[in-house]
Amino acid sequence: MIRLLLPASLFFALITSAGVLSAPQQDSGSNLGTASDSFSLLAVNPLLPPARLKVYRGQWTPLLRQHLPITKRVLRGGRHVCRIEVEELAPIFSVVGHLEPKKFDCAFRDGEVRYYHEGNPLLTSDTVRVTIFFFRNNHSIIQTADIPVDVMDLPKTGNEIDQTFRRPRIHGPLELNVKGIKASSQAIGTSVIEIE
Repeated sequence: MIRLLLPASLFFALITSAGVLSAPQQDSGSNLGTASDSFSLLAVNPLLPPARLKVYRGQWTPLLRQHLPITKRVLRGGRHVCRIEVEELAPIFSVVGHLEPKKFDCAFRDGEVRYYHEGNPLLTSDTVRVTIFFFRNNHSIIQTADIPVDVMDLPKTGNEIDQTFRRPRIHGPLELNVKGIKASSQAIGTSVIEIE
């Protein structure tokens, strides 16, 4: 019995130390992303949840430094370039809104970058994935980060017409009836939909 356990435990220790079978990594659920090496471009406390971007449905909100906290070491001047690019081709990210501009500097100021919600009435959350590129003369780091977004409904006020928020410009029925697959719906005209 001991003869069988000794070679098996030696084989397991050899595989683990060689890096073939690594120890399981715990995901803290934060937006740390993955970095090219051990240096992280984000200054995130793993004990605290990431700051969530909050936006009213159909409105925009500024991206603040707390939503994407770049480390001070990266922001200091020097002979390096740091840029952030929004992932546009990932189908599960930026479902109901988007960041503008699509590419911006790591030293962005509060309000320079905006998240625009496109008015989807169904989803109450979104995630924007960005890639951070850090280039120095002797090495580079590429790290992805997720920015969680909470979509909130407009607050109900006593006045039905509140000029601080835009009203929808398109009015119409909640549904169009289609009789079958690849069939046509009823004609869309002024009787079905009204655009102000």
